[in-house]
Amino acid sequence: MEKQRQHFRVKITFHACRNLVAMATDYDREGRRHYARTMFRKIFYPWSEWTYLNSVGLDRARWPEARKMVVRYNQTAVDAFSKRR
Repeated sequence: MEKQRQHFRVKITFHACRNLVAMATDYDREGRRHYARTMFRKIFYPWSEWTYLNSVGLDRARWPEARKMVVRYNQTAVDAFSKRR
């Protein structure tokens, strides 16, 4: 009986360690994926919006950077663009 208990303890310990290693690698992978997504979101969403609006015809040279849109010119063109969008 004691031999079976000892075997069971070793088996449980082995499975616990194996599961811990698997969880650690999963969390590490998930952390790297989350970091990459947040970085890409901060970079590419504003940049793609900026390039899209530039290709449509709103002048980006007067705007300092992506998502820093200061409209001080041709309000009629901006209104017409916002109605089309």
